[in-house]
Amino acid sequence: KKIKEGRKIFYRIRLNGNIVKKIHQKRYIKFNRKQLVQIADEDNVALRIYQYLSMKRFDKNTGEYRIEVLAGIVPLKMFATRKIKNNKGEIKEYKFSTLSQVLKRIKKAFDVLMKLNYITNYSVKKIKEEKSYMFKFTFGTEECHVSTYIKKNKNLNMTSTLKLKEQNLFNLEIPENLALEIEKTKRNIYFSKSYNINVEKKLLELYNKKGFEYVKKILSQIYKGLKEEIKKDLTAYLISIDKNLTKLKNDKCITKDLKKEKFDDSIKEGIENESNKLIALLYANLDHEKKSEIERKAYKIFVDEAGDTPMQQKIYKKEMVKMSYIQKAIKEMYKI
Repeated sequence: KKIKEGRKIFYRIRLNGNIVKKIHQKRYIKFNRKQLVQIADEDNVALRIYQYLSMKRFDKNTGEYRIEVLAGIVPLKMFATRKIKNNKGEIKEYKFSTLSQVLKRIKKAFDVLMKLNYITNYSVKKIKEEKSYMFKFTFGTEECHVSTYIKKNKNLNMTSTLKLKEQNLFNLEIPENLALEIEKTKRNIYFSKSYNINVEKKLLELYNKKGFEYVKKILSQIYKGLKEEIKKDLTAYLISIDKNLTKLKNDKCITKDLKKEKFDDSIKEGIENESNKLIALLYANLDHEKKSEIERKAYKIFVDEAGDTPMQQKIYKKEMVKMSYIQKAIKEMYKI
């Protein structure tokens, strides 16, 4: 399942039944490094074939494999292509079999394994119908390795507290977008160590009260800022971040409102002044050309004081702001 979060893409994968089966049936083999070096010194192809045969051997003294399988292990190509130019000047590509060369090379590898007593004997049988060969061999019982399955311990005793915790985890219904963010934050080792059911409950509570974006911001701060083990509980750490964010948001709102109120009041006072009322009356009785000249001057004064950014242009378009700078321009031009 493809899940897109902003620019990043995540994939939720469900394993195929065959893959799961292979994981359950793990097997191991311990090779003697000295023996591997000994085979490698003689022939690298023999080493690869030996490792494969040993991994496939489970308490058996004999084995048989087709030439195609053994060629794939090395690897050796069973077919080759060649480009030939004909009498007409056309280049044609021809495919031909390299079976005889591959057979010689694998026989050489088996001879090396016989010499080192990893294989006691081998024979090659031709399969005429399929134009192939079958290698049959007997393992050296003393030297050649045996692959075995890993034994599983079935007597796993889980404590009651762990069971209760697991039960609680499954009972909580976490939204998909929140679950993804939690998984991303778990890449921080200190967060993943302290993560528990109480943290999950707190995150869900914040999600329901303040929304996904707010929780995402908290998790982002934890992921980037948590660089040592938490002395207290992770839930307490979450609560402290929540309080800090709420306080910061409130402070911003208060300062913004105060600034706006102060700015509006100063302009209002300037316009409502008696001398400014007369200037406004004078401006209203001027012709269009004179008004345009005063407006250009007013805008120049505004740009010198505040700048010419798109944000400042929006502020200047407000009627009170524009009128206050028109009054300044008239005072400057007519020396009032």
